[in-house]
Amino acid sequence: MIKDIETARGAAYVIILTGFVLALATSFDPQPTGAYKLSWGRLIWSLVPYLAYSSFTILNRGEIFVTAGILLLGVDVYARLHGALFDAETSRALIRYFPLWLTVIVLPAGLLLGRLIARPGRAGRQQPEAGTE
Repeated sequence: MIKDIETARGAAYVIILTGFVLALATSFDPQPTGAYKLSWGRLIWSLVPYLAYSSFTILNRGEIFVTAGILLLGVDVYARLHGALFDAETSRALIRYFPLWLTVIVLPAGLLLGRLIARPGRAGRQQPEAGTE
């Protein structure tokens, strides 16, 4: 559990930077000449979940946002690798709409998971105080 705010903020910056590099690396389209061209629309669309995550980290509640960022980045890396390894129409369509799912489903699920991890005694029932039964 991360208690230091500066450590949590540094981890959030690493998550955002890694997400940016991942989005940039997967935003190039092959051209008929053998070269690659940057697809600005795909890059901006791929950055939407990380822009939302960075706006949440302004609130800076420590491990809650680090957990959400790790989940966001992990699911994003898995989906992009799956789409690159299994290059089928279904995978490409999944990747095309995946930033929406990352922003709407995975990021809130990561925030909820982070909240549950941050307060394990409050997630379920209250733990009794010492000396009271």
